Amino acid sequence: SDSAGNLLFCTDGITVWNKNNIQMPNGFGLLGNPSSSQSGVIVPHPDSANIYYIFTTGCCEATGCYSEVDMTLNAGLGDVTIKNTQLLSATLEKVVAVRHCNGHDFWVLFHGTSSTTFYSYLINQAGVQTPVVTNIGYNTNSSYLGYMKASVDGKRIAIAHAYSSDSDMVQVFNFDNTSGILSNPITIYDPSFSGPYGLSFSPDNH
Repeated sequence: SDSAGNLLFCTDGITVWNKNNIQMPNGFGLLGNPSSSQSGVIVPHPDSANIYYIFTTGCCEATGCYSEVDMTLNAGLGDVTIKNTQLLSATLEKVVAVRHCNGHDFWVLFHGTSSTTFYSYLINQAGVQTPVVTNIGYNTNSSYLGYMKASVDGKRIAIAHAYSSDSDMVQVFNFDNTSGILSNPITIYDPSFSGPYGLSFSPDNH
């Protein structure tokens, strides 16, 4: 939506619809997936009122991509001008956006498959930048499912590992939204856990 809360467009990570619920001319075939935990997230270009990025993940061992929407096209209803630019060839089916500490730019985070690797992509005036890489936390092995969320203040990242090969758990990390680095993992685990999937932070960050 725009700064006044008016709908501009929406997506399920596969199709892009304008505010009239009509598919954009090039708004099809994005590489999200209906089975993905988090198929896509929209992030505005920090220095443009008209350019938006759609970051997508597919199902299981997914491809992480981004596409670009220009709202000046199609009589102001928008068009997808760049589609499915690959960032990562093997990601979990989760993606989250976090505002930078400067209040202007953004971070977009993916997690690699069969690894402990988080990829933090800075989105600034120059567009999508090379990721900051942090190796930390649980080695995902065969676990693809579950959400990744950020606290409202952007200082924490939580990730659910559902139906993993050895244990189901949630991990919470400190997130430096200046540098894009994660630290201090806290594991929430109980033998009675069965597929922790959705998660969220409270509005006051507790």
